[in-house]
Amino acid sequence: MLIVRVNLVQCPSVHTLQIDLLRALAEKIDLQSVDGWALYEVNPDYEHYIKGHEYIADILGQWEHDKRSSAAMSKYTTVSRKGHKEALGGGDSRFVFRKRVFRNPREIPQDPVEYHLMYAQAVHSVTKLDEFPVNERVALQLAGLQLQVLWGDYVTGKETRYNDAHMYLPARILNDQPSRSEDEWGQLLSDAHREFGKGKSEIQAKVWYLTSVKHYPLYGSTFFPVTYKGFWSYPNNLILAVDLNGLKFVNLRNKTIMAEFPYTRLDSVSVDREDPVVLLNMKVRNPEEQKCFIFETPQKEDIANLVASYSPLHSKWQHAGEAKIRRFNMTEEEKLKLYDEVLTARRALAENNLLQRPVETSSGFLTTTLRKPSKEKLMRLKKQRENLPYDKVFKQSFWSYSKSRLSQPISIIIGDELEDTACKMFQSLLIHASIEKSGGFEIEGDEHHVGMIQLVISKCLEKEALCNEFYLQCIKQTTDQPDPNSRLNGQNWRLMALLCSIVVPRSKEILSYLMAHLRKCSIDSNTEEGKYAQFCMQSVQRTLQNKNRKYPPSTQEIMCVIHRRKIHARFYFMDGQFRALEFDSAATVEEVVGTVKERIGLRREAQGFSLFEVFGQLERNMLASEKVADAIFKWEKYAKSTGSQRFLKLTFKKRVFLKPYLNMQDKVEFGLLFNQAIDDVVNDRFPISYDEGVYLTALRAQVLLGPPTDRPGSDYNSVIDSTLPKHMRQPMQPDDVAKKHREIGSMTGDEANLSFYDFVRQWQLYGSTIFEVLQSYTATLPKNLWLAVNEQGIHIMKRRDKEPLVTYDYRNIVNYSPGLKNLMIVTESLTRGTKFVFNTSQASQIAHLIRDYTHVIVEKQRRAASRHR
Repeated sequence: MLIVRVNLVQCPSVHTLQIDLLRALAEKIDLQSVDGWALYEVNPDYEHYIKGHEYIADILGQWEHDKRSSAAMSKYTTVSRKGHKEALGGGDSRFVFRKRVFRNPREIPQDPVEYHLMYAQAVHSVTKLDEFPVNERVALQLAGLQLQVLWGDYVTGKETRYNDAHMYLPARILNDQPSRSEDEWGQLLSDAHREFGKGKSEIQAKVWYLTSVKHYPLYGSTFFPVTYKGFWSYPNNLILAVDLNGLKFVNLRNKTIMAEFPYTRLDSVSVDREDPVVLLNMKVRNPEEQKCFIFETPQKEDIANLVASYSPLHSKWQHAGEAKIRRFNMTEEEKLKLYDEVLTARRALAENNLLQRPVETSSGFLTTTLRKPSKEKLMRLKKQRENLPYDKVFKQSFWSYSKSRLSQPISIIIGDELEDTACKMFQSLLIHASIEKSGGFEIEGDEHHVGMIQLVISKCLEKEALCNEFYLQCIKQTTDQPDPNSRLNGQNWRLMALLCSIVVPRSKEILSYLMAHLRKCSIDSNTEEGKYAQFCMQSVQRTLQNKNRKYPPSTQEIMCVIHRRKIHARFYFMDGQFRALEFDSAATVEEVVGTVKERIGLRREAQGFSLFEVFGQLERNMLASEKVADAIFKWEKYAKSTGSQRFLKLTFKKRVFLKPYLNMQDKVEFGLLFNQAIDDVVNDRFPISYDEGVYLTALRAQVLLGPPTDRPGSDYNSVIDSTLPKHMRQPMQPDDVAKKHREIGSMTGDEANLSFYDFVRQWQLYGSTIFEVLQSYTATLPKNLWLAVNEQGIHIMKRRDKEPLVTYDYRNIVNYSPGLKNLMIVTESLTRGTKFVFNTSQASQIAHLIRDYTHVIVEKQRRAASRHR
C-alpha cells in the first residue's frame, strides 16, 4: 500500500483522469503493470474507490471546498542525520494506492516492485486493519519478520526499536492483555525479532511474511463493514468480503466465515439511490433459501463495482427501483408498421365520433370583411366537411405538438364547465413545460408544480371524460417534437409518466391510440423520449393489472416517477428498525407484503402478516387490495392540512394469529413475533402484574446490559422505560429488577429472549388483537373495556385483566355492523340474542378482523370436508 502525494506525481491538467494518474504513478515507481491496482480517496468520513473515468481535479476541488488538507505538519518528529525535525503528516485526506482486484491471490508476482507493495499491503492488513484471525503467537512471528525487514538482524542494546508495539501487532492482540506493560511487549517483540528474523535477508523476510498471510482463506478479499437489515441467526454487524470466488459473510470479531456464496448463486446487485443500502438478490434452489440480503453500508457502490470487476455477468448492476431499458433492433419496415398502427388508431377515434372537429379558421381579406353567409350556405358547407376524409378534417397539426392554447377540447365533452376544465388542463401542460405562466391550475408558490400536477390528475380520477381528454392532450404534446431530448419534451413525458402510473383511459379506442403511440416512441431507447415511452408502457400495464388509483400522486411519488424510478419508502418493524424498499405506483398492499417478506428472508408460507398505517397514535390495518402509494398521498395531505410535523410509518407486523403461531426454527419469524410481543407489553396491550413486570424487565436487562454486575440500580431505568407500559414505570423499583437479574444471570441472550416470548405466549388469549372500547348500552358490563379478537372468537374484558368477562366464538356471532364511531355485535339470535354496542373509532378495523378470522375458519372446514370425501 502506498500513500500518494499528488505533488510527487504531476497532474498534467485539470482533465487528468484516475487512469492517467495511475499510469504516471506506476511509471514513477517502476511498476510493470497496473492490472488490479487502484487509487482510493481516503478521509475521516469515508473511503472511496476512484473509478478510471473520474477526474482527479474534481476530487481536489472538493477537498478545497470542504477545507480538507492533503498534507500538514504533524505533532511527531522524525530522525535525520541532522537530528530531530518536525515530520510531514498525511493530512486528513489522501490518495492511497493499493491492490484492489486479486486475480491469482496465491501466485507470487514476478515484478519485485509489485511484491514489495503487496508485502506493505499485507502488513497494513495485519497490524492496522486486523483482517485475519491471527493469534498472539502468529502475530509475534509476523512481527519478528516485519522487524527483520525494517531493521535487519537483531542488535543488542537497541531496545527503543520495540517501544511502539502498535506498529507491529493488531490492536486486538494488545487489548486482549491489558495488564501487560509496554516494556513487556517490547521484550516479546525483541525476542520475536531475534528468533524469527535471524539470518534472513530483507527479501526473504518479506517472502516468509507474505507466504504466511496467504495461508488465510480471506487473503485477497476486500473487506466492507456492513450491517444486515433483517433477522437471522448471525450478528447483524459483520464484514462482507468480496474476492475472486464470490461473497463471504465474515464475523466481525473472530474473522470466521459464517456463510459464502459463489457468483453463480448471485442473481443481481442493486444499490439504493437514497439510503446507504446495497441489495444482494440470490438465485434460490429451494423455497427454504433466502432470496435477498440487505446490507447498510456507505460503500454500497464500491461493493457493486468490485463484484462487477470479478464477475462480468454482474457488470450491469443498477440502482434499486431504476426502470429497465430495452434495446431494439428494428428494420425500417417494422418501424413503418408501428407508424401505421398509430394512423389506424387515429382513424378509429375519428370514425367512432370521439373527436371534436377542429374549428375552421378564416383567412384572407374577403372572408373577414364581407357579410356572413346565409344559413343555407352554412348547412351546405357543413355537409361538405362531413363528407371529407378524416385526414382532411383532422390534419397532422391536429395531432402534433403545439405551443398555442386550445380553443376547444380535443375530444367531445358534454357540458360547458367540463370543456373549460379540459382547456385549463391543456394550459397546465403548457405551464409545466414552461411555455405559459398562467391560465391553468397553477398554484402560487408551487415551485415544482406539485400541487398543479396533483389537481390535474385528481380531475382525471374524478371524470372519465377528462381522463380521456388529458391523455389525448399528453399524446399531442409528445408527438412530432423537434428535439426528442429537449427539456420541454422531457417535461411533457414526465407528466405522461405520472398519468400512466395513476389512471388509464377507459375508452378502448383512446387506450389503443396510447399504446400505439408509446410503442412507436419507445423504438429509440437512446433518447429520453424512448426511455420515458418504455417506462410509460410498463406503468400502463401495471395500472391495468391492479386498476386505477384512488388518489393522485404524493410529492414523494412525483419526485420518483418523473425520474423513471420506483417509489422509495421506509417500512418499519416492531423493533423500531426500518428497511428501505422500492415499489411502483400500482403496487398493492398484498404485493408489498410479499416483497417485504422476501427482502427480510421470511418464509413465503408464513401467514397472517400485514401492513399498517401508523401516524402518531393512529393505527390502521391496510386491506390487501389497497395501493400503498394512495396511503402516502392521503397522510401527506392530512399532515399539510393540519400542520402536523409527524410522518406516515408503514409498519409490518403480524395481524392474524393462527396456531401454532410460528415456526420456532425460523429465526426471522421468531424475531418479528418476539419484538411484537415486547411492543404489546410496552403499549399496554398485554396485562401484567408487578412481579411479572420485574421478571420481564430482568430478562430484557440480561440482553441489553449483559450479565449482572455490581452496577447501580439506576442503570436499569432505561430498561424499565423500554420494557414496561407507562403506568408501571414509576412504581417499578430498580433494586427489585437487579435482584431478579442476578437470579437469571446465567442465561444467554438468546435464552432470555426465548423466555420472554414463552412467558407472553402462555397467556390463553395470546395472539389476540386488543381494542380499547367504551360501552353504555348495558349496565351489566363496565364502561371501559377491552375487546379482544382472535382465532377462537371475541372476548369482552376489563382493561388490564387477563380473564375475559364473556367469550363468543364465531358460530355464535350472527351479525356485526360497523359504523363510523361504533360497532354493533349481535350474538346467538337476531331476535332473542344478546346485542352489544361499542363506541370506538376502530369499528371497521374490528369488523374486517372478524371477517378475516371467519373466512379462515370456513376455509379450514371446507378443506377438511373435501379430505373426507
